[in-house]
Amino acid sequence: MKQTLKNIDVKNKKVIVRVDYNVPLNEKFEVADDERIQRTIPTIKYLLENEASIILISHLGRPKGKYMSKMSLFPVVKHLSDLLNINVKFLKNDCFSEETHKGVAGLKKREICLLENLRFRPEEDGKNLAGIKDEIAMNKFAKKMASMGDIFVQDAFGILHRRQASTIGIVKYVNEVCIGFLVE
Repeated sequence: MKQTLKNIDVKNKKVIVRVDYNVPLNEKFEVADDERIQRTIPTIKYLLENEASIILISHLGRPKGKYMSKMSLFPVVKHLSDLLNINVKFLKNDCFSEETHKGVAGLKKREICLLENLRFRPEEDGKNLAGIKDEIAMNKFAKKMASMGDIFVQDAFGILHRRQASTIGIVKYVNEVCIGFLVE
């Protein structure tokens, strides 16, 4: 049996949560259907109630390892902030950037940040910067993501079958791993 969120002490820990915020956006780049976001709220609220710092990671669309403004997670962070009635920080820089790591390091308990679209990096899909399949590049990316937190929570039911840095890679490098309420 997989370890569940309630089996882990998250108090005062930095928790990386893989969510599936691959949601449709309308012509104004607003969230058109928030069901996938809504389904992660119980996991997020549980972590907030237990004084964790939350690092949300997700993807939007298929940008194939390149930045595309229309696939930014910025509209999602605005929507999530409204749903939770708290300010969710958006770390718009690349996951490898110094600014992102400083932003995550500065999170206090009961604060949330959402990283920019993981699929802007080819390593998320197991490729190197040249677009060639590369397990080493994927694992390096996964290790960099894992270095931001103490615990990894898999709550992205829709992408569990994918062989990506944020699904199979990150679990190798985080101290504790569990499933969130949506996956459970």
